[in-house]
Amino acid sequence: MADLKDLKRRFINSLPEVPIALDLGLDEFVSLSEEKLSTYNLKDEDIEILSKVGLPIDAPPSLSFRNCGSLVENGALILGNNGFGDPICLDLLTGEVVCFMHDSNMERVFINSSLKLFLESLCIYQEHLRSGSLMNCLNSLSEIDIGVANKENYWAYEISRDVC
Repeated sequence: MADLKDLKRRFINSLPEVPIALDLGLDEFVSLSEEKLSTYNLKDEDIEILSKVGLPIDAPPSLSFRNCGSLVENGALILGNNGFGDPICLDLLTGEVVCFMHDSNMERVFINSSLKLFLESLCIYQEHLRSGSLMNCLNSLSEIDIGVANKENYWAYEISRDVC
């Protein structure tokens, strides 16, 4: 569990500096109860992440995890949504984090191979964003999750939008 908590600390440490008087809540995380999570067919690690670590309420690139915890009919647990309102989900069959693009007939788009790698990817993205090195971000993401190397995935699209 220590490495999961380290990911949370790493995300918080990579946030932009904000004056103390201006509390934007950037370091707030949302978590779900183990009781609720036990009703889904989740891996123990995913239950641990969602109940003990949580997900940031908001994270770049334009992600919100405020509506975390609903089950959708295609066997996925909604984690949140992107800035276009597309649901970001944990696929209960594969364990992958995916996005269902509503403008493309709910096409399933790969994000990460696991929830843990998704949380680490949020950290990497935030770190690259803060350091101004987004051009190298996709390479860093594909080093931890080989599935991200595919240019047709979510991260490639988001990074290309932010770099251009």
